[in-house]
Amino acid sequence: MTSDVGDKNVAMTADAGPAEAGLFADLRKRKVFRVMAAYAVSAWLILQIVDVLAGAFPVPDWTLAFTTMALAIGFPIAAALSWAFKVTPQGVELDVTGSTPMPVDRSRLIHFIDVVIIGILLVIVAFLTFSDLFPTTTEDQEIRLAVLPFDNLTNDEDVVYLSEGLADDIRARLHNIPQLRIAGRSISTSLSGMGFDATAIGERLDVRHILEGSIRVVGDRIRVAVQLIDVESGLSRWDRIYDTRFDDVLEMQNNISLVVANQLEVFLSREVRDVLAENPTDDPVAYDFYLQAKDYLRRPRSMDNVETAAELFQRAIDVDPGFALGYAGLCRSAIVGYALTNDTSYIDEAERTCGRALTLDSRLSEVHAVLGRFYLELGRTDEAKIAFSRALAIDPRSIDAFLGTGQIFEADGNLVEAEARFKAAANALPGNWQGYNQLALFMLRQGRFDEAIEYYEKVIELSPDNAHVYNDLGSVYFMLGDFAKAAEHWRASLEIEPGRAAYSNVGTTYYYAGDFDEAAEMFRLAIREAENDHRLWGNLADALRFIPGKSKEAAETYRRAIGLAREKLDVRAEDPATLTELAWYYANLGDEAAAQNALNEAQALPNRDLQQRYFDALIYAKLDQPAAATAVLRELVSVGFPNAVLAATPEFADIAL
Repeated sequence: MTSDVGDKNVAMTADAGPAEAGLFADLRKRKVFRVMAAYAVSAWLILQIVDVLAGAFPVPDWTLAFTTMALAIGFPIAAALSWAFKVTPQGVELDVTGSTPMPVDRSRLIHFIDVVIIGILLVIVAFLTFSDLFPTTTEDQEIRLAVLPFDNLTNDEDVVYLSEGLADDIRARLHNIPQLRIAGRSISTSLSGMGFDATAIGERLDVRHILEGSIRVVGDRIRVAVQLIDVESGLSRWDRIYDTRFDDVLEMQNNISLVVANQLEVFLSREVRDVLAENPTDDPVAYDFYLQAKDYLRRPRSMDNVETAAELFQRAIDVDPGFALGYAGLCRSAIVGYALTNDTSYIDEAERTCGRALTLDSRLSEVHAVLGRFYLELGRTDEAKIAFSRALAIDPRSIDAFLGTGQIFEADGNLVEAEARFKAAANALPGNWQGYNQLALFMLRQGRFDEAIEYYEKVIELSPDNAHVYNDLGSVYFMLGDFAKAAEHWRASLEIEPGRAAYSNVGTTYYYAGDFDEAAEMFRLAIREAENDHRLWGNLADALRFIPGKSKEAAETYRRAIGLAREKLDVRAEDPATLTELAWYYANLGDEAAAQNALNEAQALPNRDLQQRYFDALIYAKLDQPAAATAVLRELVSVGFPNAVLAATPEFADIAL
């Protein structure tokens, strides 16, 4: 039995062997293995090329997946064709001979294979020299670009916001490309609105290219014309017209961003392309409300504009409850509302909406930046520092994060690091006037007045219609004792945009000129703009005390200022400026103990600026402590505080320097 079983196994092997050998021989003879190997290599190479080219050209996101599927389907087809057809001296013919030997012209076959191999090698060489055939900008290079608000060609004021909103979205998408440096929205909008042409704007912003366009809305469709302009030549480098439905606006904006990157010869990695393709919301109605809200938040800072912005952000969230940027916008609106009114109810709203935005999408730099601003407003600097650091980790060019971090370092007394952060903010993006403005404010607070003027003049060059800049520059000249120039700049600020700061500063000019009635009138106008700002009530009280018959009203006004200052300290207890001003209010009411306590608390905090030291001298003079007042005044003079301001201050008339 053992012998029979062994013989049967041998017989089975003998029967199978020739059949398998015959199939293998047929596959080799028909070159199926060679074709399958060549197909696999070619498919891999094609996929690599498609992946690279997709980063340089605006192709759909499904291109790579579609190519992979098509090549996979083609694999068995290629194998079948290689089995069924043969190469003969007369060309490719159907092979019906089965396993019988086929007469093949070997030299013709070898020549055919050589041609295929040479073709594959040429494709590989082209791929390896892609940077020469399609020049790209590497990550260590940069291209500077400005995106102007699109012209609104529709005779409908209700869609004006859309012209800036579309540009904002494209600007934000392009900002995510590491090689691009995109000029800020406000400066681009400002220069465009003043009638400068593309070349002039490019020269002012020091950018190489300008992207501009126009929109026309007809029914539910939007027609967008865009062009990319070379600043040096003034000629259009690329232009295109898009005609699409409102529902497809987000896809159109992504496509424009990809085309612009291609025209600027920027290589895009798969990760960057994925970021560009992400939309803040998939609901066009929610996005429309969001754009309108941002438009109101950009307008002059009045409570009407802030409340309208908050209402529109809320409507966006009602449509899309998962809209993280909508909640971030609500948070920012609440922070601005608190800054304008000192109404502490805005703090709870800001905390709720910022927290919700963070829960919905913690990957957004803007969410962390606005959260950092919220913490900074509360004086929670450790938490603010963490939030700003996270914002910078996501977006290394976050202006808000640089500025917030600089303010934290300044509050901690680390002036070297603070200055470095403010300079980083100024240089992060082309034409970034906000960075230069904060840098100028820093110089003003440190008594470096000449440097402050230099930076403010840079800001005016970049943003000539900015009322706040003229207001701040007027403060510099005031600190230098040039009251005429100070008044000139403050009035210029009022002409551009009436507001509480300009009214208050013009009132200050009248105050130091001894015209207390006019000063009081200006301070009242400022209070109408922000009735919960304790500083304005304090200024009004200061003027009223010198007007005959107004002493009782002055005392009531100081009490009003004290109540508002206390509310602010409930939110941020360690605020040296508010504590110092509170001490001044108590001193004018004759409450020496309360004044001294508030002053002691303020002086225990680090890095108090020159303005607060000036108030120290005022308080000592009011509390009849002339020696202490004299010591502070001499210190101020030694660090360059202007004698003209000290000489014009009524409280120092009897203080010997």
